[in-house]
Formats: sequence, C-alpha cells, structure tokens
Amino acid sequence: MQVRDQWTRQRDRDHAIWEVTYASGCTLSSYPHPRSAVLAQEPSIVLPKLLPITEFASLQFKASRSLSEPAILALFQKLFAWQSECSGYPLLFFTNPKAPSEIHLITGWESVEAHEAWIAGERNQELLRVFAPFINILGMVHLDIDFERIPNDAESMICLKFGEGVGGQVEREIGGHLHWAVVGQNLQDDCHDVCIFMQQDGTGLDIEPTLHMELQRVHL
Repeated sequence: MQVRDQWTRQRDRDHAIWEVTYASGCTLSSYPHPRSAVLAQEPSIVLPKLLPITEFASLQFKASRSLSEPAILALFQKLFAWQSECSGYPLLFFTNPKAPSEIHLITGWESVEAHEAWIAGERNQELLRVFAPFINILGMVHLDIDFERIPNDAESMICLKFGEGVGGQVEREIGGHLHWAVVGQNLQDDCHDVCIFMQQDGTGLDIEPTLHMELQRVHL
C-alpha cells in the first residue's frame, strides 16, 4: 500500500505552516493544510485523511503538430515523469477520435492545494515554456473523484458532462448497470457542473449531457 499525505507541523518564527511529504519524496509546504481552520482551533486534533481528487485537463495540438513527432513525445514523457514524481499518481492520456488534435489528461492529486503548488513550481513553469510552441490548453478542472477509483488499465472510456445539481440523479440511473463509473463535481467555487467517466456509452440516461466524448488511451 502506498503511503501518502504525511503531514507534519513546522514552525516559521511565530507562524505555523503545514508540510506534506509524498511517497515519492516530493515535499510541498507553500500552502496551509486544507483544514487549517479546524487545526487552528485544536492543534492536537487528528483528522482523517482527505480522499484524493482528480485533475482533468484538455490540450490541443497546434496546426500540423502531433504525438508522432519525437520531440513532442519526449516532452509528454517528461511531463509524465516530473508530475507523477511530485503527485505520487500516474498520468493517463487519452485522445478523442472525433477531435484528433485534442489530448486529455486524467490524474490524481492529494488536494487542490497540492496541484496549485505544483502549477506554481519551477518544473511546471519550465514545462509550460517548452510546450507553448506545440499545444494550447483548452481547460482544466478539479473533480471530487477519488482518482484511485478510475481503472489505470482502462483502454477507453466515455466522458459525460452535465449541468449543476444532477450528480445524484445520474448516479442513481447508472448504478448497477455498468462495470465501473465514477461521478464527480467540479470543485471550482463558481462552477459546480458534474463530470462522469464510465466504461461505455451513457445512452438511455434521462438527462442529456452537455458534453459527450469517447476517449481512447494513449501510451507514451
């Protein structure tokens, strides 16, 4: 079993900060513990571990660019190595056959704050610089899905997106009918739409999705 989320309380003059060390050895300390308000009231309290979250990012190759170029493939391999070393989670890449220029990333983080610390970090900023001539970032969301519920060996999946407030209904409709399906809400404060990853098409759902993508796995 992988050990994650090892939090220790450190002192910086008169200010308490929290530092997390992942199984990979990557340490992040530039943000407070996600539940720092509770810990401030009772520093000795032992809180249960937070479930991991899922990052879902959509990228688009610029004109005439693709993974078939050795230089671009090498950059994606570097992204995989560096980010997974920090987060402790594998990166899953998928293409959308109906939009061949797109590539989608699904991966896990211990928290939104952990991902934000990586985004601001030196390695990610270097990746953004070297990727800039080749890709555009279409969007990225954090979902309250435990990434470990998504099968790492999935060669294909369906991604459905719905409007706010329908997660419970969708879960009831798909419950028991699929080998696997995960439902999560966007964690952004002003946007609470619902995203589903599932093994097969959601045909037959009473709710019409606002987005429907068939994703095919890409192995780097």
